[in-house]
Amino acid sequence: MAERRVAGRAAGQLAHAATVGASGAPFVLAALLLLWQRRRIQRRLAVLHDQIGRLRSDSQAHTPQAVALNALLALPGPLVLAGIGIGLIADGEGVADALGQALGHLALAWAFIAWSRRLLVRDGVATKHFYWPAGYASRLRWLLRWFGLALVPVLMIATLARDGEFSLTLRPLALTLLLLGLLSMSVVLARLILAHTPFFGVKLFRLVLGLIMAAVPLALVGLIVTGYEYTALSLVGHFVVTLYLLATWVLVEATVVRGLAVAARRLAFKRALARRRAQVQEGAEGGSRSWRSPCSTWNRSTSSRCASPS
Repeated sequence: MAERRVAGRAAGQLAHAATVGASGAPFVLAALLLLWQRRRIQRRLAVLHDQIGRLRSDSQAHTPQAVALNALLALPGPLVLAGIGIGLIADGEGVADALGQALGHLALAWAFIAWSRRLLVRDGVATKHFYWPAGYASRLRWLLRWFGLALVPVLMIATLARDGEFSLTLRPLALTLLLLGLLSMSVVLARLILAHTPFFGVKLFRLVLGLIMAAVPLALVGLIVTGYEYTALSLVGHFVVTLYLLATWVLVEATVVRGLAVAARRLAFKRALARRRAQVQEGAEGGSRSWRSPCSTWNRSTSSRCASPS
C-alpha cells in the first residue's frame, strides 16, 4: 500500500510538472520559430530599407512593415522568459505565482525596450524612415538601455512585495534596490524627454508633460518612504504601462508624418507628370497649327499654286 501511495504521488507530480511545462511551451516554440526565420526577416527588412526614398518603390506600408519585423526580431528572448513565467503561474503556489507574474512584467519590459532599441539602430527605421540624425538615435538607444536596467529591480521587487511575499521594511536590501531603481528611472526619463524635445518643436505642453512623467518615480519614492508602501507598489505597474503607451504614441506619430510625406511626394510626382504631358501635348498642337507647307499657299501674282520642285 505504501508503495502504491508513493507511486501515485510521483505520478501526480509528473502530471503536474507536465501541465506546468505545457503551459509555457507555446511561447518557447514561438521563440524557436522566430529564431529559425531570423535571417529571412532580416533580408526582408534590408529590402524595405533599401526601397525607402525611391519614388517608384517606396510606399506608406513600408514603415509599418519594418516596425513589425523589428518587433519579431526582438521577441525570442522575451517569449522564453514569458513562457517560464506562465509555467510558474500555472504551478498555482504563492511564491511561484508571484515570481511568474514578476517574470511576465520583465518579459513585457524586455520586449518593449529591445523593440525600441532595434528601431534606433544605425540605418534602421529611425534614421532611414523618419530621417532622425544618427547621433540622436544612438543617444536614445543608449539611454533606453539604462532605462531597461533600471526597470529590472523595480518590476521584480514591486511585484513580489505587492503580492505579500515579503515586506520591504524587513528587506532593507530590496528596499534600497527599489529606491535606486526608481531614482534611476526618473533621471533617465528626464534625459530622454529633454533629448526628444527639439523634434516636438516649440510646444511647451509636451515638454511639461514629459517632465511630469519623469517626476512620477520621485513621487513613488516619497510614498514608499512615508509609509504608503502598498499604494506605491500598486502604481508602479500602471506607471510603466503608461510609459509604454507614450512611447507608442511617439512611434505612431512619426509613422503618420512619414506616411503623409510619402503621399505628398507621390502626389507631387503625379502632378509633375500631368503638367509635363500637358506641355508636350500643347507643344505638338501649337506646332501643327503654326507650320504651313509652301505648296499649300496661293501665289497672288500668278493666281496659281506654287509648284513643288520635281
